[in-house]
Amino acid sequence: MLKTLETPAKIKIIIANKNKRMPNFLSELKKINISPSINPNNP
Repeated sequence: MLKTLETPAKIKIIIANKNKRMPNFLSELKKINISPSINPNNP
């Protein structure tokens, strides 16, 4: 996990660097987050 003292700018740089290596990482997380199986309130 990132240290709480990390500045938002530094965090953005870290995220950008991760995206360069894993461009689908965030999109995969979004797919998981909106997955009906994870949200039991969905019909």
